[in-house]
Amino acid sequence: MGILLGLRRMASKRRSQRKLYISDTLLALGWTLYGLVMPLGNGLSAATTLLMVSSLHVLGQPGASLKQNAIHLSPLFFLLAQLLLRLPDHPDHLALGILLAGWSGGLLLIQQHLRHNRKQALVRERSQHQAFRQLQEAHDQLQLKNEHLQHSRKRLQQALKSSQQLASTDALTGCLNRRGMMRHLKQHFAPQTLQGALLMLDLDHFKKINDQHGHPFGDLVLKTMVQRIEMLIRTGDVVVRYGGEEFLCILPDASLDDACTLAERLRQMVACAPVVEDGHSQWVTVSIGVTVFDAQEELQTAIERADQAMYQAKGSGRNRVKVLSPTARKPLRTVPPAMS
Repeated sequence: MGILLGLRRMASKRRSQRKLYISDTLLALGWTLYGLVMPLGNGLSAATTLLMVSSLHVLGQPGASLKQNAIHLSPLFFLLAQLLLRLPDHPDHLALGILLAGWSGGLLLIQQHLRHNRKQALVRERSQHQAFRQLQEAHDQLQLKNEHLQHSRKRLQQALKSSQQLASTDALTGCLNRRGMMRHLKQHFAPQTLQGALLMLDLDHFKKINDQHGHPFGDLVLKTMVQRIEMLIRTGDVVVRYGGEEFLCILPDASLDDACTLAERLRQMVACAPVVEDGHSQWVTVSIGVTVFDAQEELQTAIERADQAMYQAKGSGRNRVKVLSPTARKPLRTVPPAMS
């Protein structure tokens, strides 16, 4: 019997359904043969022992089928038949039969109830696992979509920044255009505190340069002029391409004398060396109008005054600086070109 129980345990560990049926059948036959050859006086003790062992095996396998448990409980019925055949006149055989039959039926009902509960638990566990997997897949999809949205958002921000920069910057010279000037002033200066000086610069005879050397060379002249201007202005000063060959320099908090000094240096810097490219060489000069403004005056009014001073410089022979104060209708003074 010990060998049969050992086989039963090994089969249970390996979880082979076929081996479980074989071991339970052998165990039932073993108990039956043991009941047939055992002494008659030990029938009740054998029945009690068999009842306890069978009960433990049945209750220890909540997932076993009804067929398997019926095979396992068959020794009880064989023992009951043996006792009835060998002791037909025993006064307790009816009670013993009822006890064995009731106990076996109760075990089967309990075991089937446990099996049903176990199946329901497995179904719930499988459903929970499937729901968790679906939630995990949904979470992964949402995370992937969120990453795509973040990437798209960054690209849109970069595109917006690039478009704003293109809209605010002159593509040829790289300096600000009129729209960029207004945005820059709003971002960096309060309207009630903005004051300083303005320089309006205009290249002399620029149309003649384009006609003589071509527009690509004229573009090079404009870029060279901006480069020479940026070499002299301060860090906080602003250079704006205001028109075709007109450039506006905004000098925050600069006095009229400082602006005149810078304007003359700029005039000399532009005219200091010719612009050369592919065999073309051209000396260039610039006419500059200077004015000052304060917070009480509209910036556009000051720009128009600087432009007026610049045209007066051109009318006076070009390559010179003209200064026009906010209150004067005529130029305050003219800075003539340096004698070479």
